Amino acid sequence: MFDIGFFELLVIFILSIIIFGPNRLPEVVRYFVLSFKKLSSQFEEIKEDISQSLEIEETLLDEKNKKILKDLDKG
Repeated sequence: MFDIGFFELLVIFILSIIIFGPNRLPEVVRYFVLSFKKLSSQFEEIKEDISQSLEIEETLLDEKNKKILKDLDKG
């Protein structure tokens, strides 16, 4: 997903210590982790909703196609 190497992580870590300080850093990391988990779960819910809606549309389309085939066989 992200192409971050060791040195990039080291720079991010050093900058975050400078910006937030060593005392607040665990709190900030915890906030970002919880936010990421919440965002990830919301994306999963959206994916499931879209998948279910596509399955319903596909089922309706299949029923419509079956009806058309029956009408063609009769006619």
